[in-house]
Amino acid sequence: MSGFIYRASWPILDPRRPVSALIVEAAGQIDAMAASAGAAITGPVRWHVIAGNSRLVGEAIAAPIEPRKADGKALPGSVSRHAGWIEALAYRGLSDARIADLIGCSEAAVTKVRQRNRVPAGGARRALGNGETEAA
Repeated sequence: MSGFIYRASWPILDPRRPVSALIVEAAGQIDAMAASAGAAITGPVRWHVIAGNSRLVGEAIAAPIEPRKADGKALPGSVSRHAGWIEALAYRGLSDARIADLIGCSEAAVTKVRQRNRVPAGGARRALGNGETEAA
């Protein structure tokens, strides 16, 4: 699975504030910022300060969010289009519920696609087709 990196930055307006305090403040905002930009953060956020200590930057692995219906659910047929993504996320150890949150569909829809494509639940091993398996 090829991934995307979501990057957000904040100006450091008070250089006397500790970086740890800035990170706590920014961590409470980054998920909503990513969602408004059409992305869902799927990995841990890495924090660093750049440009002469003038900006705090947060970077994380992310996935694009699909367009949704007014009720917030995925459009019909869009879940099965994500079979590869569902497989990759399941092998990375994400539960069907977490994958469903990322895609914007029901957990049952993810389970159905996963089972139809013979993808084990999160954290399992992948069959290589030659009788061997690889760790997730």
